[in-house]
Amino acid sequence: MAGAGTVLFAGLLVVGASVPSRHTEAELLAMHAQFRKEFQKPDADNDSESQRFVAFKHNVARAYALNSEQGINCTDLFVDSKCVFGITKFADMFQDEFAATHLGYRRAAVRPEAVVVAADANFSAARAVDWRKHGAVTPVKDQGRCGSCWAFSATEAIESALFMKTKHLKHLSTQQVISCDKTDAGCNGGDTVTAYQYVRKAGGIGLASDYPDRSHVTGKGGKCTRGHKKVARISGFTWAAKPCKSGACKHQDEGALASFIAQHGPVSICVNAEGWNLYKHGVYSRKCSGAFNDLDHCVQLVGFDKAASSPYWIVRNTWTTDWGEKGFMRLKMGENVCGVADEATLPQIAVEQLADFLV
Repeated sequence: MAGAGTVLFAGLLVVGASVPSRHTEAELLAMHAQFRKEFQKPDADNDSESQRFVAFKHNVARAYALNSEQGINCTDLFVDSKCVFGITKFADMFQDEFAATHLGYRRAAVRPEAVVVAADANFSAARAVDWRKHGAVTPVKDQGRCGSCWAFSATEAIESALFMKTKHLKHLSTQQVISCDKTDAGCNGGDTVTAYQYVRKAGGIGLASDYPDRSHVTGKGGKCTRGHKKVARISGFTWAAKPCKSGACKHQDEGALASFIAQHGPVSICVNAEGWNLYKHGVYSRKCSGAFNDLDHCVQLVGFDKAASSPYWIVRNTWTTDWGEKGFMRLKMGENVCGVADEATLPQIAVEQLADFLV
């Protein structure tokens, strides 16, 4: 993975020049001007702006293609309510540039061991769960131009796990994990399970208010600072469903994952975020590989709705609230879309931690 500040244009210039015939160059220029105004893009020199326009044209073509794959014919990528994919704040970024700065899953070569914990059978009948409605989820965060999704996903999972055990929702420090976990690579990527390992060995994780995130602005991991009070301690983690360890991962048990979430609350997942940069709203249902080697982003799974006309998972992202459905996405259930059930984990709150919350 490239560093957080790297811009990689080579390899996309030819693709970027190919756009749907429905738009003339003049129309695309007008769309680009509308995009810059709507998303308050700063002025740039001519060469840079020219590159941004090439990327924009590529993403216009890509948005139409993604919608078409879901059987959707969009007429306006800005405002058409039918469009699942369209013009977003990321529409002037090349894909490799975007991946280097807004994703960040890098599977560790050596990973800690964990068991699969099955949910109680009573929870298999749950038709819909949304843990946001029960106070188990902190507000949507922003990883910015830092490939630290792995740290955010792990930290959010600890926040929710702590709530499920104590009914206390704490905003924990992603910056501590980004800066101090030396097994992983800060803004250059990492793994949720090694993040858990770091938190356990460090004796816990502190509050975001004591150790606030700066990396989302700087794009750098930053120097580790110590001495902050630890408010959440974990003993390890469990798999929420049997993980996929190789291959296409086409037979993951989403039913077991749903039952687990219904009983135990939100979990961390790592996925293939193909096309997510252009997601606007609705249920993402296009074919999206869930193969073991295609995972590149980690997020939080906070619920599901099996009763909907198109059953879906509720995914919380880390690209702040002006992306998707106020920072969330609905992802189709039943076909392991984007590898949703490949790597679902839940950190285990340390037993001694619970005494801190007894009144």
